[in-house]
Amino acid sequence: LLPRDALQDMPLLYVAAQLNALRWRYSYGRKCFREKLANVSLNLPMVHGAGGWRIDEEAVRRIFPREFMTFIPPKATPGYFDIPQLRWRLFNILELFDLKRGDFHSIADLSLGSYMTVSRISVDNGVVGYFEKPDSAKVYKRGLITISTVGGDAFVQLDSFICTDNV
Repeated sequence: LLPRDALQDMPLLYVAAQLNALRWRYSYGRKCFREKLANVSLNLPMVHGAGGWRIDEEAVRRIFPREFMTFIPPKATPGYFDIPQLRWRLFNILELFDLKRGDFHSIADLSLGSYMTVSRISVDNGVVGYFEKPDSAKVYKRGLITISTVGGDAFVQLDSFICTDNV
């Protein structure tokens, strides 16, 4: 997911946690295709400004005030997010993010190198190693959310990376 507006780490982690709560949609062999992801809606704290609606980053920090490294998504219970001063709306994910698929398929064809490479695995933030960049691949900047097309695992990438078409 490529944020349409720059977002800090905590709002990205919040969106990733929301997406991970939807992993059941992709279990039992149901892959996470673009068409399925394009129909996902997330309930997020929003603020309206001159440029339109955007994620209320201050509200996310109030909900999750912990440091980045100690972030653990809370168990959502009815009424947990009933904070009177927040305005919540249900938004389709395409209203907040652009979807893009990775640029190459086979890691086996790559040589070891210096580019962090993300693929469809569900551990280590989706990173499968460091490889040379294929000519057709783009180097993505940090601060993006990657989602496996196989398991639906969502990760915030904290460094620049290249990724396979399974992401």
